[in-house]
Amino acid sequence: MSKLGALKTATDPLAVWDGVSQVSVQTDIPDGSYGVRLTDESGEPVFRAGEIVICNPAAEIVPGRYVVAVLTDEDRAVFARYRPAAHRQPRHFFLKPPNDAFPEIEVNGKTHKGFILARAIKHIRDI
Repeated sequence: MSKLGALKTATDPLAVWDGVSQVSVQTDIPDGSYGVRLTDESGEPVFRAGEIVICNPAAEIVPGRYVVAVLTDEDRAVFARYRPAAHRQPRHFFLKPPNDAFPEIEVNGKTHKGFILARAIKHIRDI
């Protein structure tokens, strides 16, 4: 997750893959999907640090669904719920982390610059 923050628009997330780490998932996932390990407590209590979410860059970005977004002005990635700011303004949106202790982030090119990398489609965790 921390390495994704360095990505630029239209960069393949596998470009920051360490070449070693892999996830084996016993489920059908679309081609082009990849796993992202969450690195902090912003997803608590639903998503714990260290858990993996499977992301699909081709999945439709839907309000209220979880996404991985890149904040380009901070070189970091964020896992949060997506909320558009207005109709037909794809570059203006909000990111709401599941943990209420973390603030909502407004991405609009002024407050924060960034883009949606992919929509989370599966949650992988040890139980």
